Amino acid sequence: MGGAALRILYDLRRFSEALDFSLINDKGYAFSEINSEIERGMKLNGLEIEVDSRPPMGWVLETTLVNKIYLINIAHLDLSSMYATKLHACLFRKYAKGRDFYDLVWYLTKKIAPNFILLNNAIEQTQGKGLCLSDTNFKGFLLDRIGKVDFKVVRSDVDRFLEDKNELKLLDAEVIKSLLVKV
Repeated sequence: MGGAALRILYDLRRFSEALDFSLINDKGYAFSEINSEIERGMKLNGLEIEVDSRPPMGWVLETTLVNKIYLINIAHLDLSSMYATKLHACLFRKYAKGRDFYDLVWYLTKKIAPNFILLNNAIEQTQGKGLCLSDTNFKGFLLDRIGKVDFKVVRSDVDRFLEDKNELKLLDAEVIKSLLVKV
């Protein structure tokens, strides 16, 4: 999941410094042993790894056969579920992370709906209260939150991860608001 998944599966045009995973089934796994071994291998290659061992429920899983350098079958959240996790990061992270907002712009151009069940479960899990976001109140909620984001900080944070620096101008409240109107 996350930006690396978007890059590998959907050719997102930004780099990532970490690989993000969700533990979706811990039955039969010695998770701490597996996680330690994976982390060691990633660190040897200069990568960080994050594993959500308590992901909120409501996700939809699918698999994709990826043919890049070699063939690999990857289990991942469907695009609507990944969108929900990205929205949760954008809206509820304690600081503005530029990569989150870059990915948000990408999702908005895809004109897909987020997985509202997963999004609401994530909000409930981290905020301790539900917001009951749906297709009827989502745009208004997002418009309100976007107005409070310092996009200068967002652009500064994501700059080093972009293939094309011209895309920095897309990280602007008015651009995002105009995309929201079209969705």
